[in-house]
Amino acid sequence: MRDGVEWAEAPNSAAEDDDVLQLGRSSGARPWGRSVAQWPRRWPRLAAAATAVVIGIVAYTVVRSSLSNPSSHSDSRVTSVNESSHDAALAMIETQARQTEPLADIVRPASTAGACPVVEPGHSAQLEIAVAARRVLSTLTVRDVARTLDQYLGMCAIELRGQDAAGSVLVFDIVAPEGDNSVRERTPFSRVASGRHGTALITSVTVVTNTGWTVVIGCVGAASDQPDAQALVHLAQDPALHW
Repeated sequence: MRDGVEWAEAPNSAAEDDDVLQLGRSSGARPWGRSVAQWPRRWPRLAAAATAVVIGIVAYTVVRSSLSNPSSHSDSRVTSVNESSHDAALAMIETQARQTEPLADIVRPASTAGACPVVEPGHSAQLEIAVAARRVLSTLTVRDVARTLDQYLGMCAIELRGQDAAGSVLVFDIVAPEGDNSVRERTPFSRVASGRHGTALITSVTVVTNTGWTVVIGCVGAASDQPDAQALVHLAQDPALHW
């Protein structure tokens, strides 16, 4: 973000043009071209003008200060945004984990051909995801699965929920790159958030690969039963989760 201040002078109005300073027009005139009777009417305008100048100077000083010392303000804004996104991610994972209604497939009514990758015959994306998940939760069983398909039978996304013997719920939300994004280089990144709700520990991991896959994995359950965040990051980076 780049901050800046732009200063401009507005042209004088017709009324202001009539106020050109003229000395000695009448015996009641002051050196500034105003009679004593006119000053009470002029004070509000003068006060407003003075206030605007002061506000402009203060704003200019603040902006210049922030530009010369970015950390003075940007750190608090970044912290606020990060905290907000972490809270949203954890809330989404907890909602998905505790939802009792079964997941259901979704079909997009209109997509361009090739927008979403087609699953190869004989390949089960949900089976591959479950196998990979058992590397971090060995007793995991799949509870339900939902796919987002297009009219060309391409699979755009998959959501899977599983539960282990101790009651921890693992949530997967995987979105495939669309169209030519599958071969376009992306900037990979990973983000981890964790928090507690009562006795439950909630962990959320988001990974974007350089080929455009977005993988979100969340876990809700007892802290003693959960894989650590680094294990979930490695899981999210596993190519086995792609189809």
